[in-house]
Amino acid sequence: YWKDVRVRQAIYYAIDRKTITEKVYKMTHEPVVSQVLNKATWSNSLNWYEYNPEKAKSLLAEAGVDPGDIVMELIGYKGDPMTLSAMQAVQSYLAAVGITQFSHTALDGASYRDKFKAGGDWTIVYRGAGGDPYTLNTHQFFDNEGVHGGDMAGYDYDPIFKDIIRDIDTSNTTEAFMDALTEYNNEANKLATITYLWAGKAYGAASKDVKNFHWYPGNGGGPYEDHAELWTME
Repeated sequence: YWKDVRVRQAIYYAIDRKTITEKVYKMTHEPVVSQVLNKATWSNSLNWYEYNPEKAKSLLAEAGVDPGDIVMELIGYKGDPMTLSAMQAVQSYLAAVGITQFSHTALDGASYRDKFKAGGDWTIVYRGAGGDPYTLNTHQFFDNEGVHGGDMAGYDYDPIFKDIIRDIDTSNTTEAFMDALTEYNNEANKLATITYLWAGKAYGAASKDVKNFHWYPGNGGGPYEDHAELWTME
């Protein structure tokens, strides 16, 4: 049933992502519909899949799928209280449209990596997969070449994504690069290949006396550009 786009879209409509980011994540996260987090690549044609449980039920009925038959055994590596609460909320929302076979298991890092290796014993995973366009490794998320040295599973997408990936990788102008990312967003959004839920916001703080302070947090707390040598004190 996962091969039917209506089933994948139904999952989107069934989850109230906005409420979860507001009530569970206390506005430290925001709903997204792409892993490319630069909003310049978000076209007006993107479907935000606003919470609509009746639409979810209708799509499942159109697909001829009994929601009680859908099994979602979700594995992940985030076991903090907020994530667990968010997953409990997801479970409740899915149950409201009849998807009752849902479970979430948070593994330690080593166990997660072992299970999620290419060819490993997994079907659905909850993981961080967002980034800005200039640090995003297209092959990390968009194809089946794997990540982290090739030992982690990638995704074997429809050939249409292969062409888009080629356009992203071979773009020699910023405009062409951003256009290719926008094309990816549009196609992935339409096909609902991944249910994008939310993205966390990263914060930086400095004294109001510091001038020329610019802080750009990197993905997952990784490298960032701050140019501290340019900061001055008033």
